[in-house]
Amino acid sequence: MHARSTGMERSGPNDADQNMARSSMRFWAAADVEAWDSVASVTLLALIEEEFGIELDVQALGQLNSYRTIFEYLEVRTEQIT
Repeated sequence: MHARSTGMERSGPNDADQNMARSSMRFWAAADVEAWDSVASVTLLALIEEEFGIELDVQALGQLNSYRTIFEYLEVRTEQIT
């Protein structure tokens, strides 16, 4: 998968902190991020469609509410395309 900058990356001497922050992202969900409202969801999903060149399944949209579910959905969809 092609990675787009999230703005979360940082450079610095402490790689352990950086790796821990990245690994915890796997569990982020809309309920955990105050700024993740319905507008943010629509924006994020539109960017995902644009970045990956796919059209998201309308029935799946309600379930794409965490980093993990989005990542897993994209893994399956990109495997279907290739």
